Formats: sequence, C-alpha cells, structure tokens
Amino acid sequence: LSRSSFSPLVGKSFQVRGAKGPAALTLSAITDLPNATSADMRRFSLQFRQTAGPPLDQGTWPVRQASLGAFRLFVVPIGNVPGRFEAVFNSV
Repeated sequence: LSRSSFSPLVGKSFQVRGAKGPAALTLSAITDLPNATSADMRRFSLQFRQTAGPPLDQGTWPVRQASLGAFRLFVVPIGNVPGRFEAVFNSV
C-alpha cells in the first residue's frame, strides 16, 4: 500500500476487527514523515478518528476498506486524545 492508495480515502470509513469487537475508523489526514515530501509514496502517516465500536487498543488489526479490500494495519493512539490513532508507513 502506498500514499496514493490512501489519498482518495480521506474522510472514508475503515472497518477494524479489534480485540474488544468491531470498530470503525475514519481517515482524517495523511501527513509527511520528517525528511519526506508529499511526492514520497512510501513514507507517510495516516491519522484516524474512531467513530464507532468499543475503544481500540494499540496493535496490529485486520482492516477492511471498500476500495482497498482487506489488510492488516498497526495503529497507535495519538497522545492522550481518546479515539485518535496513527499508522506510520516508512519503507525505504
């Protein structure tokens, strides 16, 4: 998966199968990693907000998105803000 895979999906829903049950995340932003440009398709981060389901924990979870299909994604809570998560892609 590359940055261009996710670019058209900002604002779209992703279904996650977490440890406590199914949850929904909405892709809220795509940002550059330090020393990466927006043209770098392999180094970026995704920010999500949880919109439904039990609280999601940090971990690698099965994800399904209508356009992308099924894949696994490692998500980490962002700070102390409930329901905000980040996934980092850093392929060299």
